[in-house]
Amino acid sequence: MSAGSHTYTWLNNDRQPTKLPAIQYITLVQKWVTGKIQDPSIFPTDTRSISEEGAAKFVLGERSAGGGVLSQAVSGGASTHSSSSLSSQTWVGKSSGFPPEFEQVCKNITRQMFRVYAHLYWNHYRAPFYDLSIEKYLNSVFTLFVTMAREYDLLSPKDIEPMQGLIDLWIAQKVFPQDSKVVNFSHPVSTNTASLPSQASTVSPS
Repeated sequence: MSAGSHTYTWLNNDRQPTKLPAIQYITLVQKWVTGKIQDPSIFPTDTRSISEEGAAKFVLGERSAGGGVLSQAVSGGASTHSSSSLSSQTWVGKSSGFPPEFEQVCKNITRQMFRVYAHLYWNHYRAPFYDLSIEKYLNSVFTLFVTMAREYDLLSPKDIEPMQGLIDLWIAQKVFPQDSKVVNFSHPVSTNTASLPSQASTVSPS
């Protein structure tokens, strides 16, 4: 799957980067994200029943299987954490029973979702979105997604490179809130339209 000059690969069962057609890549992303969200060891549905001991079991490898393997996923292997060492550590979501890797899983999910957006903009913006006059819906959802992702530091500057040109244009047009973290990623607006997805530069989000 591609987005402009960027090519995204998926790790196969042998953990080798593999090029896939976009439809297959996006299907794997959907299955992987669903597997993570439905895994109660990552997204507990009843945090009252989660203890630090439960979080320790997650780190020590007693987690449920499911989903695919991300190119950017945290590498596996034996953990050096112990139940006693966890009590002195802190992480996002600890007080509510979420595991130590919760924040990294969220970043991986957000990164993969961003890749799907980038592919849609670079390869399918004109058809069907622009041709059917529904591009404003895509633009609105994308700007909200990027604003949220940057507010919680779920995307890095490298992650957003394929869409940097369009994001810079929308920053200049004050589409994004001026006090949002998205603005911190802005570059001087380029006159090189090759850095923008086709037609997307001509229409601002509603």
